Amino acid sequence: MKEKSPSALSINSCISQTDKLYHYGIQGMVGGLIEFMSLSFLELFYSQLLDTTEPRGNLSSANWSVINYQYVKCIPLKRILKRFRLTHINYFILDVEGSELDVLNSIDWSYTTFDILCIETEARLRLENYPEKVESFLIEKGYSLISSSQGRNSWYKNNNFVPIPKPGLNVERCWNGAQRIAFNESC
Repeated sequence: MKEKSPSALSINSCISQTDKLYHYGIQGMVGGLIEFMSLSFLELFYSQLLDTTEPRGNLSSANWSVINYQYVKCIPLKRILKRFRLTHINYFILDVEGSELDVLNSIDWSYTTFDILCIETEARLRLENYPEKVESFLIEKGYSLISSSQGRNSWYKNNNFVPIPKPGLNVERCWNGAQRIAFNESC
């Protein structure tokens, strides 16, 4: 990324609504904050942890030594966005294995706006009525559901967003707003 997009911003951080330590589980190709995973997700990927809980699913009684995890400190996304003065984002993808709503709650919506949001809301491995909760939250923030049938994702559009049909089409060194490789400057 540094070579191809030297001015791009990359931040590796755990995001949550509040500053807190969480258990980040690592099970094969599936990782995420265990405290935000639905019971069905835990049954599928972390059943050995659930077997140690009483009643089943009560993580405060879990024997954490039976799984591979690490503690991670999470911070609100609004802190990062404000630190880098990011008041507008064109396209935002959110896929965090069940804690999407918590991340959305960590944003200062009066400070940062988004044009398009792509959020994983697959109901099968999320809490009950999860897609509806995400949709209700975003409608309140000024966004409309575009599609909820694109794989595991739901797509939302800012109610004030007006797409540009073919940006940069008449610029010689650009194609639809993208820099051509032969040119070493932005469009």
